[in-house]
Amino acid sequence: RFTSSTTFNSGTWYHVALVFDGSLAEAQRSKLYVNGVLDTTAAETSSSVPNYASSLYIGVLAPGGNVFNGLIDEVRFHRRALAAAEIAALESATDTFAPTVSAGPAPAAIVGTAATLTGSAGAEAGPAPTVLWSKVSGPGNATFANPASAATTVSLNQAGTYVLRLTATNSTAQTSADLTVTASHPLPLVSIVNPPAPVALADPTDILRLTASASSNGAPGGTTLAWTQLAGPGTVTFANPAAPDTTASFSAPGSYLLRCTVTSIGGSASANASVSIAAPASLELREGVNSYSHAATFLRSDSNNWNSGGRDQFLVGKSATSGNFFRSVLSFPLTGIPANATLTGISLDLWTHPTQVGTGSVAALELRELAATPAEGNGNSGTDAAIGAGTGATWLNRNATAAWTSPGGDFNPTVLSTVPGFNTTTLAVQKTFPSTAAFLAAAQAAVTAGQPLNLMLLSPLTESGPSAAFTRLASDDHGTTTQRPRLTLTWSLNPAPLINPGPAPAAITGQAASLTGSATGATATTWSLVSGPGTASFAASNNPATTVTFSQSGSYLLRLLASNPNAEVSRTLAVDVRPPLDPSDFSDWQQLTWPGITALTIIGPNADPDRDGLVNLLEWALRLDATAPDVHQTVFAKNGAVFDFTYTRRKTAPGEASFIVEWSDTLGNDWSSAGVLSDPPVSIDGTSESVRSTVPAGTNLRRFLRLKVLKPLP
Repeated sequence: RFTSSTTFNSGTWYHVALVFDGSLAEAQRSKLYVNGVLDTTAAETSSSVPNYASSLYIGVLAPGGNVFNGLIDEVRFHRRALAAAEIAALESATDTFAPTVSAGPAPAAIVGTAATLTGSAGAEAGPAPTVLWSKVSGPGNATFANPASAATTVSLNQAGTYVLRLTATNSTAQTSADLTVTASHPLPLVSIVNPPAPVALADPTDILRLTASASSNGAPGGTTLAWTQLAGPGTVTFANPAAPDTTASFSAPGSYLLRCTVTSIGGSASANASVSIAAPASLELREGVNSYSHAATFLRSDSNNWNSGGRDQFLVGKSATSGNFFRSVLSFPLTGIPANATLTGISLDLWTHPTQVGTGSVAALELRELAATPAEGNGNSGTDAAIGAGTGATWLNRNATAAWTSPGGDFNPTVLSTVPGFNTTTLAVQKTFPSTAAFLAAAQAAVTAGQPLNLMLLSPLTESGPSAAFTRLASDDHGTTTQRPRLTLTWSLNPAPLINPGPAPAAITGQAASLTGSATGATATTWSLVSGPGTASFAASNNPATTVTFSQSGSYLLRLLASNPNAEVSRTLAVDVRPPLDPSDFSDWQQLTWPGITALTIIGPNADPDRDGLVNLLEWALRLDATAPDVHQTVFAKNGAVFDFTYTRRKTAPGEASFIVEWSDTLGNDWSSAGVLSDPPVSIDGTSESVRSTVPAGTNLRRFLRLKVLKPLP
């Protein structure tokens, strides 16, 4: 307790400070300062401030005691004993302290992109300080959105390490904090444009077009691109793995994952594409398998309100010669098939009942599409129509309340699939309704609409036939799961066009050759020339089935490309083009004379199909008609000591044939060409020429002459 020597006046503020210093002598340990000046000193035996558990009171000695009559403000505690000069400074100060400042955490900075700075600044007392951001060091410029705000953004125009400084200033002092920021170039941008989503190709020979969009995203130096295979059962061959527009070929069916990676000075970014090759998804739907359930029952005209939905069998046919028809209805929810799936196959398997036979032999069973969904019901009696009455489909109703438009079921006249007729006395025999275009279309429509596939099973020929015959088929309620109906579907997602360039045509230069390509599911198709010695002119390049004309002979490679919104695929076709058939060549003459015929008895060089005594080699060499009898006209005249022999012949290709004029005096073995001289041929037209040969007349001035034609063996 201190007894002050200062007189305190009402209405006046006083600065009062109490200092305890346990390091001083006991008499000097406690000091009281008033208005910065030592007022009095008090002795204290303790060298430290006791750690009291009781409360500290300011302005009152104890609760309930006398209370200080005045105002108390700006109470402060210090962790150390202040010196007299510090007490004086506090008393004369304006209560403003040096500011505190924090630059905040370093942001992840990208060159050219605003990075967020979260600095802060303040003061223990007094007005808030002003702040200013500045760049201390770094390779480029630092542009602050608002340098006078501790929380702002900064843009750095070059990559590298920067030191930024946040400075806080008030009337007392200036304080700063530094922040090290590393600026990186932006990552490149990449996306795969084609195919735009996972795609399904029908065949490994299909060539898939790949296109990617890539940019450096503002980073200097450009980009490099690389297509790679991440997964797949075979090998993927990229036409140009470094090109943004390229193609991929696959060595085997299966599922593949491709990646396009773009690299720049800022780093690497990638995008993936999923491709399935001849690998459609499949699903088997069967009662009780994987908690699946569907409806199946049969309708009977002999008791048109009888429901049989709970029986382990359904019947098809008729039980009397004059009627009593049986028809079965099935309804399959197509759960598990994506709404955007394209069905590629469907089949329905049924089994004849394993313990109960039918009657006679039924004609073909037909599947038709029902117009509405039937209710199965729970009727399970073969003798009592009252059991299950009103619970499901009957000859008159498709459910408990809704009637068929026509008794016996409302179904489409189109036959979806059939099973040939059979003897109904065979047990547990599988009957399969195969996939057809109509069956697929009905199922596809149901998938697209999100509706069940509703089917009617009947035998029209049995119903109209003279004999009673019906089959018993195991139903969805049969106790043996493997005997129950099984619907199997296959599909693909985002299918590419199904493309086939067709066989290579027999092409001749300058003549139109037929192309018989096809492209199912394509919105656009194009034929183009990949390589070859000349040009290829397509009559309609946007039609898979068209004609093409080649300007030169040689080997050509054509490409048929097909596209739809899912993908662009192509296949190539190699075509060997030969020159036009030239009748001066014997083999070409054979093809021109007998197109498509290869029998040597007709086209062989020694054959005489027109029976005029001139074999084909002579017909060709003398430019005659080998398909009709004719003669060869020559001119034979005596000219002094020689005979002039003039004949016409074909202008043959070089080396194709040789013509020899021979003479004989006896028609024996004395044929000779001695002394025979031939003039140069005289052209008659583009394909024939005339030749005059002189033959010695001999001593008897008579001789036999003949013209021999020889063709080298191939």
